[in-house]
Amino acid sequence: MDNVAIGLVRPGIFDYVDASNRRFAVALRPDGSYITSTNPARRGEIIKVFAAGLGQTSPTAVTNRAGIRDQNVLGTIISGINNEGVRTVSARAMEGAVGVYLVEMEIPENATTGDSRPLAIAIGAPDGTPLVFAGSAIPIQ
Repeated sequence: MDNVAIGLVRPGIFDYVDASNRRFAVALRPDGSYITSTNPARRGEIIKVFAAGLGQTSPTAVTNRAGIRDQNVLGTIISGINNEGVRTVSARAMEGAVGVYLVEMEIPENATTGDSRPLAIAIGAPDGTPLVFAGSAIPIQ
């Protein structure tokens, strides 16, 4: 590929496209099951969203090495559901995986429900500008 932008951080959410051509985040409910249209997230739950491009961690991440236990993202993560900020519980490298992060976020008790609710992640760039990845969704019951 030509002209691919490389940066210290470039947030992204792992997602999939359903039969109706809608994008959904790859995410887990608290019981470890995947969030799907038949297994939606619920208000008040803390979900785990699979992400990429969240930058350096502590302890330090090393290129082409799997994440280790408690390897927390150094940058400030902003989580969003329904186009509003929500509580980010944690953001860390996924243990045993290369280049994958888990972002835990809490779905508010008053969140709007529906079969395709917007989900986003943002992180501050080195110059302080927030870089946002939006365009994914989850079903919320």
